Amino acid sequence: MIKLLASLWQAHRRIYWPAWLATVVLVALNYLLFALASDPSLRHFGFSSLTNALLQIGIVFIVAITLGFLGYADNFLAKAQSRAFGLYRMLGMTHWQLGGLMSLDRFSFLATAGLVGVCTGTIFTRLAGQVLLRLIDGTAIHLAFWSARGTAATAVVLALGLVGLIVVNLWRLQQVSPQALFTTGQLEKAPAAKTPWLSGSLGLLCLGLAYWQAISVKPSMAALVQFMGATLLVVIGTYLVFMAGSILILRQLQKWPRCYYESPRGMIAISGLLTRMRANGAGLATICLLCSAVMVLLFGSLSLYVGRSRIQRLWNPAAIQVVTPLKQRAQVHQTVVQLADQQGVAVRRVADYSITVPQYGKITGAKFSTQLGGAASNTATLILISRQTYQRLTHHPVPLAANQALVYSPGQAVPSRLKVGEATYHLHRLAHFKWGIDPTHSIFPPIYLVVNQLPVQLPQLRVQAFDYQRTLPTTKKLAFEQSVMAALPMADNSYLSMRQTIKTFLNGLTGGTIFVGFLISLAMLVTTAIVIYFKQLTEGMADRHRFVTMQAVGLTPLETAAAIRTQVLAVFLLPVGGALLNLAVAFPGIHKILKLFSMYDGWLELKIAVGVAVLLLVIYLSVYAFTTRLYQRVVASGQPTDGDVVR
Repeated sequence: MIKLLASLWQAHRRIYWPAWLATVVLVALNYLLFALASDPSLRHFGFSSLTNALLQIGIVFIVAITLGFLGYADNFLAKAQSRAFGLYRMLGMTHWQLGGLMSLDRFSFLATAGLVGVCTGTIFTRLAGQVLLRLIDGTAIHLAFWSARGTAATAVVLALGLVGLIVVNLWRLQQVSPQALFTTGQLEKAPAAKTPWLSGSLGLLCLGLAYWQAISVKPSMAALVQFMGATLLVVIGTYLVFMAGSILILRQLQKWPRCYYESPRGMIAISGLLTRMRANGAGLATICLLCSAVMVLLFGSLSLYVGRSRIQRLWNPAAIQVVTPLKQRAQVHQTVVQLADQQGVAVRRVADYSITVPQYGKITGAKFSTQLGGAASNTATLILISRQTYQRLTHHPVPLAANQALVYSPGQAVPSRLKVGEATYHLHRLAHFKWGIDPTHSIFPPIYLVVNQLPVQLPQLRVQAFDYQRTLPTTKKLAFEQSVMAALPMADNSYLSMRQTIKTFLNGLTGGTIFVGFLISLAMLVTTAIVIYFKQLTEGMADRHRFVTMQAVGLTPLETAAAIRTQVLAVFLLPVGGALLNLAVAFPGIHKILKLFSMYDGWLELKIAVGVAVLLLVIYLSVYAFTTRLYQRVVASGQPTDGDVVR
């Protein structure tokens, strides 16, 4: 049995070793996340529960990617081994003996990969912990060298994967005859299916609808639901377009005489692409979606991480901001000063002004429509301040007529005329207003109107902003802010915002997001690389036969090589091209969703998106160039390799 197992590994080493190395990386990522999530030293700093929740989300994704990869690699490996298993069956081995051999093969594969993966994860856990600590700006932690819980959880994941693989393969062996096993691994010609009009048209329709939803999404509570719906349509549409839509388009090109019949190159290219897309559509769609997910994930997490300082400045221009009804003004000031004296903190009030109660609604045409705060269609928070207040805060005199107003709106465009209630204002835009904050920190971007007189019918609130020395230790800042939060009477329409508390929260959110996002992206990139590798191996085996066929009809070896190389390049550039298109279309929707987190810098997000796209393109082309060497070796060899694996 051991000799048979060794012969299987040797015969199919081009499949075993890349899949084994990828499994090692995925196991290491599983162990790393399990170890960090279970380590008690990560629970003793501000908002550690948020970081732990992000790690748990990362665990779910990494485990799902790992199990999905094991299923994909096993399916490919089973096809490669089928001829050998069919031969063993013809030589007298029973189904149960074949099942035992296969089970031992999968067990040895996962056991060795699991052992090496856990060791690799152990080596990098402390480094990963320090990176996470740096990203979330946390205090010192002391991670254990080895995590028993991390090892046990990783072993459970591998055990689940092993049981699933054994069950599927035993069922597969029981359902197939020895003759079918022997011929399953042979390269088969795909049947000439009818033109998939329905599925191809449906795929194009799904993509078109998804792109329209992503572009037309509004920064409201319904945005996330709409964007998730668009994501689901992209997944469905991508598979249908690659598997059926591409065939539909190529079939139409075949009916175009100038493109197909009058050009030998066109005939060869279209016929070859038609065969390749029919055989590789699902795999290429998977590559496209994995690349799209990597870019969207990195783009979103990097945008939040890089823009967190901007969010902090927008939310907290001062260390402490207290918004209360007018009658509580004196009590708030007295409470803050007393607490500062008790704790030895030098505090001073840097701003004291009135605003109207925030109104939630949306701008329709040239009118601001007020709605309930929880309405899904709300897109803005409207706040009014008087011209006298604005001049006192900015030390900048502003003459305004009765029907004029200044507007500060960092999150959305505002028309030059706007009707609010019964009044219509001619607006002059402000590029910057330090105190143009949203005191509620709602998901709706603030719109500040500076008017001559505040409307009498609108209730007013009092905003008081305090600063204290920045040289205080972080722990003392948090302790002081927590004492202020506990001591202040927070009635209806009262809001409190603390700079250090907000900073700690945002650091935990954005740092944890970028850390988990990077690990998930790494797992998906490893999976993508293996899918590309297997596809190159498959294409090489198929093209070895096509070389013979094309030369038999009169093409020279150079012409044959050029034609096939062009087709392979086109096939493997389609997924990354589709992924770049998905990112470009998703950018407006992601930008509007980031506005819900007070991210309004579109140019910064565009730079990040371009950088992520370039990085992914470089990695993808590097993987393609590396795997092309395997393709060339397989095509150049005249002997069957790895069982002539079927797609």
